[in-house]
Amino acid sequence: MTTVMHGRKMTLPVLLVGGGAVNPGLVRAFREVLGSDEAVIVPAEAMYLAALGAAQIAGISSSEGVSLELLIKLLANHRGVDPAGEKSALEPLAAPNQTTVAGLEEAPQPAPGKTCAFLGVDAGSVSTNLVLWSAESEFLQGVYLPTQGRPLAAINEGLERFRELYGDRLEILGAGVTGSGRHLAAQVLCADVVRNEITAQLTSTAYYFGDVDTIFEIGGQDSKYIQAKDGRLLDFEMNKICSAGTGSFLEEQAHRLGIDINMEFAKHALAGEAPCDLGTRCTVFMDSELVGALQQGASVDNLCAGLAYSVARNYLDKVVASRPIGKTVVFQGGAASNAAVVAAFGRILGGDIHIHPYNRLSGAIGAAMLAMRQMDRSGQKTTFAGFDACREASVSSFECDGCENRCHVNRITVSGRTVHFGDICERYTEKDGFTGAAVEGAEQSRPFAELFCARNELLDKIIAAASATDEARAKVGIPRASISLEFLPFWVVLISELGLAPVVSGRCDPARLVDTASAVPADVCLPIKAAAACVDSLIGDRNLPRVFVPSILECLPQKDGGEAHTCFYAQHFPDMLRAEYGDKLIHAQFAIGSKPWDDAEGIRALAKAFDKPLAKVLLAMDKARKVYEQFVRDREKLGLNALASDFDRAVVVLGKPYNTHDSGLNLCLAKHLEKLNLPAIPWDCLPLSNVCLSQRWNTLPWHYSREQLRALELVRSDRRLFAIVISNYGCGPDAFTVKHLEEMLSDKPRLFLEFDEHHAEAGLITRLEAFADEIESNITMGVSESAPAKPTSGTMPTPYGKRLFLPNTSVHTQIFAAALQSAGLDAHVLPAPDTETMRIGEELSSGRECHPYSIMLGELARMARSGQFREGDVFVSPSTAIPCLIRQYGDAFRIHARRAKLGEIEVWDAGIQEIGKLVGKPGFIRFFQGLTAVDFLYVLATRLRPYQRHKGTIDNIFDNAVASISEAVANRQSPASELQRIAGQLLSVGRDGNPGDKPIIGVTGDLYTRINPLGNMGLFSRLENMGCEVWPGPCLAANIFFTAWHNARRQANRLHLTDAFKKSYTSEVISTATKRLFQNIDPEILQLATEQKPSALAALARPFVSEHTNSLTLLGVGKTADFIERGAQGVINAVAFHCMVGVAIDSALPLLRQSYPDTPVITLTYGSSQGPAQQIKLETFVQTVLERTNGDFQS
Repeated sequence: MTTVMHGRKMTLPVLLVGGGAVNPGLVRAFREVLGSDEAVIVPAEAMYLAALGAAQIAGISSSEGVSLELLIKLLANHRGVDPAGEKSALEPLAAPNQTTVAGLEEAPQPAPGKTCAFLGVDAGSVSTNLVLWSAESEFLQGVYLPTQGRPLAAINEGLERFRELYGDRLEILGAGVTGSGRHLAAQVLCADVVRNEITAQLTSTAYYFGDVDTIFEIGGQDSKYIQAKDGRLLDFEMNKICSAGTGSFLEEQAHRLGIDINMEFAKHALAGEAPCDLGTRCTVFMDSELVGALQQGASVDNLCAGLAYSVARNYLDKVVASRPIGKTVVFQGGAASNAAVVAAFGRILGGDIHIHPYNRLSGAIGAAMLAMRQMDRSGQKTTFAGFDACREASVSSFECDGCENRCHVNRITVSGRTVHFGDICERYTEKDGFTGAAVEGAEQSRPFAELFCARNELLDKIIAAASATDEARAKVGIPRASISLEFLPFWVVLISELGLAPVVSGRCDPARLVDTASAVPADVCLPIKAAAACVDSLIGDRNLPRVFVPSILECLPQKDGGEAHTCFYAQHFPDMLRAEYGDKLIHAQFAIGSKPWDDAEGIRALAKAFDKPLAKVLLAMDKARKVYEQFVRDREKLGLNALASDFDRAVVVLGKPYNTHDSGLNLCLAKHLEKLNLPAIPWDCLPLSNVCLSQRWNTLPWHYSREQLRALELVRSDRRLFAIVISNYGCGPDAFTVKHLEEMLSDKPRLFLEFDEHHAEAGLITRLEAFADEIESNITMGVSESAPAKPTSGTMPTPYGKRLFLPNTSVHTQIFAAALQSAGLDAHVLPAPDTETMRIGEELSSGRECHPYSIMLGELARMARSGQFREGDVFVSPSTAIPCLIRQYGDAFRIHARRAKLGEIEVWDAGIQEIGKLVGKPGFIRFFQGLTAVDFLYVLATRLRPYQRHKGTIDNIFDNAVASISEAVANRQSPASELQRIAGQLLSVGRDGNPGDKPIIGVTGDLYTRINPLGNMGLFSRLENMGCEVWPGPCLAANIFFTAWHNARRQANRLHLTDAFKKSYTSEVISTATKRLFQNIDPEILQLATEQKPSALAALARPFVSEHTNSLTLLGVGKTADFIERGAQGVINAVAFHCMVGVAIDSALPLLRQSYPDTPVITLTYGSSQGPAQQIKLETFVQTVLERTNGDFQS
């Protein structure tokens, strides 16, 4: 519901149809969420309702019927597809060497007589595995069982099997447990050792392969990469939220194909002659690819082979990523039993890989070996509870309300004992009486105070002092979330000084997070969803009439003078809530200046929001600033005192304030670290103000990304410090910033944690325990003494005398190349990207970046692989002065080039400013006129194309037009005469009808996706084929003009008069150049293809987004309204996967739909492929447009 509803209101009851409607569990879940059984109606025809609708439509059409016999014949003929015509870019799989994949017998006949053994248990989410390991380090017996959501029952079954085999002849010398359910199993079994899966897997593998340096482990739901040296842990990684590279995904797809994963899958896959390329992205996209290939008639053999490739490639691309793959690679886990997956790894890596002899039991073997070592060291007897430990176990659960964690605690009663599991603070576990020798490391004295607690105490004192006001004061809520969490000292003092009573929300309640997520009108990150839940709690639970939700555009800048922008979601958050909460929100949008007199914008915004005099707000802000600045000094003092202490290791937790200091969002990370004897230091307690970043980092416009780099410099300079980086799924800035962090921390242990609302504590603890082991190995081996890793250098100087290659983002790229040529540079545009380019780029990217980056990375890599690059050639990375993710593309390209050892390629970041400096004012005017001319002709040609009599005529004229305008710009000539000539030529093309004769669909969204045919999967052609006329949104020149106008207004509003004058001058130059260009064009033609003035578009956007919102979002929302005002019958917001601008525009649409209820407006998100759901959404949209126009148009 969260994904589909996106802030839409639901009228009950609802009709549930489709395959899911026959699932009783799903029906019950819907009824529980919606509040009653009557809220959901499941018709008897639920499975077939869509088919019935299709039959009804066919019944009212005027077409002739088709006989059933002919229909069957047509379907039969369609099933047979020539393999050569199938979607394939992959080589057939070769059967792996049988000696490589044949594991040893897991259940050999037990020897007679008494047997003494160590028990190893791997309690996983998909399988539960038990082994017996002799004191002579020999494998005795193993059991592999499905967990099926009942881990204790599975463990009990395994123990019973051992009892059946050995009777009373078996003595357990020690018990070790691992796996995601290890802590539960340890409590029930009274295990001697409990260790994470990473260490257990490595322990087992190092025994069988002494020279192992790389381990691939793929289980049912988790996959792991382990780097080792001499049996010690050097580095590790686990799959994040996506499960596309795991065994469960493979099993689900095999079930879809109707084959047995164990008995038939590999046979089919190895028989595939043309494996289908199903991509390497998340399960949703890969599932869509599979469905699409099935619809096109792909064979089961080729689909199975493609799935095996996808699992291997997804694992290598997303889990291993840039980490090294050594000489001795061992593959283990359940997926290693699948010969097709083994073959896929062999094909991709170019050779055989070793298979663990007990690949399914490798984790349990490691647990048994660790138990053996522990018992040898301690000399104590085992605490193992016996073979009846899990018999007749009863499990119940409850939510503890002892603190804000609201832990979901499991209570297990077994064999007369009661144990608890899941209480983070161990409130119940400590009373159970068993602590075991389970977790490594005895309790140690702390080297310094618990800094997370100490920082919270500082904050709580300020909140308490500001909240101790007269009860008669009007109460104003403040969410303890998002960007407000960092500035809480500022806000509570400000509100108190204004004569109001601040009421701060509690931390985000997980239950409310689920309930309110569907009210957030876009697919945003977890911290934004949490902030919405906090606002809802203040209005709902606290019954507050007003909640203050500020929008901070820029934070306090540091002394190095770098930019300090907050992310688009944080800026736009109040607007996201307007449709749901309306006038209950108090909203002010401004940047925080470095000095009190720099706050003119903030003073006016707050005075208006709170209806207070300017003078009173000025005094309140001055007091609030002083309190906040003292808070910053006090927290840095905590960190300085800690760094002065005597310790050999500590963890610096990096991230944003809203994910590092909200324990509800990071699953009480600090407490878990303390349990592992890893003292935790919050990043903002470090003396960040002492660190100045060089101009090399000017590509980073985001305040908190820059703060992480400051903290990183301190971590790198202190061998005692190790970093944990917290991020959230869907965080745009982090997708690129993490590349710098990975590079700069490559010489010492580091851990990257990504959270979303589906995160699990078990996975977190596994990573933390493995990280602790990695730090121990690092210190023991003395690795931290090495020199800090050196980051990749920044952009290069202007590349005179070199060949330049520009990624083909759109037809406008030719004008960019022409402008560079006019300045004497040898610039070339790369060929238009295709699906192969996209495939390459997606394999090389992490999947977290916005999709245009992946396509451009594919262009860079494909050019490099072609051998056409020469020493000194330059790849031109598009850039901008706007705080957009594209600013970080250049750094990401350089990091990739360095990792891939593309030494001959250099990367130059070039935006409008760089080109303007190169060509001078006259050259810039010609450049801008060239872009404007192409903009105009692009829109005109697109609107005329549906009516041309001869297909291709319009496109040929337009292509020639771009070439001739580019030539004019390159030769330093005005394109005005060419524009006039070509506009007339386009209008003279023979056509049947005129613009407006078909339903008009306006297309807005992010700039790349809405005008790049590959980026939008041929959206314009699809719409035209469905009988529509497409009206493209603002292109390059319009974006530049709008941004210049918007920036001038922003600077004037902040009283930055010098900057305002410069921006206004640029805006005026652009406006004058545009007027000159169009002075001889017929006004009727201009009406078809010219843009509104920036002021008009901003005015149209203002009811839906705040006026100082970033220009890209403001323009997108304003243009959506403009399309409707100017007669469009529908509007599509076409955006790239993970594009923050597109999501921000999408979040404004629910409010916009309320103002324009008769015009369909949808968002289409584009990634690597267009699945059936996307196609259905588009077709439904067009059908809705046609129905609402009451047959005024003929499609």
